[in-house]
Amino acid sequence: PPPPPTTPRHGVRRQRQMCIRDSTYLAKRRFQRHHAPPGAGESWSRWQWFMLIWLVLFTHSILDALTIYGTWLFWPFGEQPVMGGSIFIIDPLFTLPLIVATIMLVRRRARDSGKRIATVALVLSCSYLAWGVFAKQHVERIAAEALTAQGRSWSNLVATPTPFNSILWRIVALDGDQYLEGFYRLGEQADAPRFCIYPRNGRLIAPLLPNTHIERFTRFNHGFHAYRLAGDKLVGEDLRMGASPYYFFAFVFAQSALAQDGADDSTVEGGLASYQPVTPTSQPTAFDPGHFFGWLWERMRNPAVPGLDPSAGSCSGLEDSETTGQEVSLAATPVGFGTGRTDIE
Repeated sequence: PPPPPTTPRHGVRRQRQMCIRDSTYLAKRRFQRHHAPPGAGESWSRWQWFMLIWLVLFTHSILDALTIYGTWLFWPFGEQPVMGGSIFIIDPLFTLPLIVATIMLVRRRARDSGKRIATVALVLSCSYLAWGVFAKQHVERIAAEALTAQGRSWSNLVATPTPFNSILWRIVALDGDQYLEGFYRLGEQADAPRFCIYPRNGRLIAPLLPNTHIERFTRFNHGFHAYRLAGDKLVGEDLRMGASPYYFFAFVFAQSALAQDGADDSTVEGGLASYQPVTPTSQPTAFDPGHFFGWLWERMRNPAVPGLDPSAGSCSGLEDSETTGQEVSLAATPVGFGTGRTDIE
């Protein structure tokens, strides 16, 4: 499982050191075997080889900054992670031109045209990155207009592509101690985004504050988080990766002493004081790939499909507070909380 997002900053420093060290080593080995890359036509110095390999490794950090997870791109000059959210962490359309170019360059008969092949591949991949930036801005504008049309306010809003594509986008908007989640496929009508409301349960962590791990978690995810109770554990979920109810990055921040002793801690009221802070660990998610990717495919084809969260049903016109999510139509502004995700109201 991935480490908690409270990893000390020495991890970033070590990554930068490895980038320089590996570039130096690989440049030296490459210089000893070949004085010029395929198709270059002239000999390269060891410094040119170093810059080539260093750029390959360093630009990976820039690519990470364009994902929704982000990275500490400007560390140590800034401690806020850079989060672009314009490309999914794995996107075949970005990678495919680079893979094809690499295969062609490995083949000896393509070496004479190596520079042209590499240039075409980089232009295609970089163009796709630019497309993602413009698409993200377009989707966020559509989402903001849809929320404004039905009279809702929000403090922060982000749109990010769903896995392996840049056509279907997921939208998350923060509104106090709740968040709204919706989806939008490029080319749909401007009123197509349909939102469900879910609790963020900020009161669950109130007895734990101040807490260094929770503060780092909040800073890392730019405030896009929610909390829930999972048995005797208090779990924080990063709302940027996944979709309700499947959040890929969830961490245990506290554990109930009452539940550990076998006492009844089934009610939240009066039981929060029993939760003691612990060193954050990853909380496994009951992920159903068939349900998740099947729903994404259906949503891409039909904007009227029911919501992804099974306990939320279709989210359509729900007034019952016992439901997990409640759909926000453009004609009304209902407010609902759910007990399916351990709402404490």
